[in-house]
Amino acid sequence: MISRRDERAAAESLSSIQSELEHYRRQLGDLMAYREEYRASLRCDSATTMNGAEAQKIRAFIQQVDGVVDGLQRKIRQIEQKQALARDAWMARQQRANALDGVAGREQKLERNIEESRLQREIDDRSHGKSR
Repeated sequence: MISRRDERAAAESLSSIQSELEHYRRQLGDLMAYREEYRASLRCDSATTMNGAEAQKIRAFIQQVDGVVDGLQRKIRQIEQKQALARDAWMARQQRANALDGVAGREQKLERNIEESRLQREIDDRSHGKSR
């Protein structure tokens, strides 16, 4: 049925978006951990052996990583919005498919009832004709 195909396509789209979102979330988590390692090394090494120029390079690098983190966070928010729209579309298609399945099921039941009634009338007519 077309409605079920539409529902499956919407579900596949939603799944793809969820996978993309998970990918970027993992990437963000890794990058934030990486950034924290550099911050920790800056704190530890500053207290011991790091000169000012090295510390400045690390701070500049951390700022670059901060920019990438901000960009990933924006990207994740965009994908979350895309995911919400895809979820709504899938749910709408699922409800439509369920409604159409219900209508089709009722129609089939009505057709069976009509056919059973017709067969019963034929049986009744035959039995009345034999009993006369």
